[in-house]
Amino acid sequence: MFLVRDIMYCKPGKVRPMVEKSLAMAKLMQKSGQGKLRVMTDVVGERYWTAIMEFEVKDLKAFDDMMAGTGMSEADNREFENVMKGYHDLVEHGKREIYKIEEVPAALGYLVQTQGDVRRAIIGAANYGRDADSTAGMVGGIAAALSGASALPPEWRERVEQANRLPLTAIAADLFGLWQRVYASERERADRRVQELGSQISSPIGNGLDDSVSKGKVPA
Repeated sequence: MFLVRDIMYCKPGKVRPMVEKSLAMAKLMQKSGQGKLRVMTDVVGERYWTAIMEFEVKDLKAFDDMMAGTGMSEADNREFENVMKGYHDLVEHGKREIYKIEEVPAALGYLVQTQGDVRRAIIGAANYGRDADSTAGMVGGIAAALSGASALPPEWRERVEQANRLPLTAIAADLFGLWQRVYASERERADRRVQELGSQISSPIGNGLDDSVSKGKVPA
């Protein structure tokens, strides 16, 4: 199974018409038996004004057939062309990403099959074939996320550190400490902001916010 993701970096203010075109295309794909298209846009992201369309295909041949319009009627092909007509005027540029999505289910399967025996699960995943290094890495990552570094055999951790010539345990501890500090700071800032907004909305008179609150605007 493959995940195909088309990322469109839209011109300012052009996300909505791009999303509308994408939703129309999603309906057409489902009607013509081409599968389900997911349409997403940004709340936060690396770049604003981004629209994303993604769908799944069994294999790359199925993807090629879809791109060639195989299985679609002539009327559906014409409708597809009409739906996407002019979309180049909405975007600055875009890109396509294709992911193979068997690793996560395989990693979870090995952990279930071995009843959480991390050593057996990692060895099994490493010998699975295909994208074995990714699968084995995910097994180790999931196990460590659930149980901490103690879930991993200590001799393995030592050997990995020696092979990479990096104090990975210390680096991981530093990164975790950084995350704790950033999270605590952001949580404190968010809590403070919630309290400020709550007091402003509950007591609008006397603080100059009555007009904005009555119009449904939240003060900056």
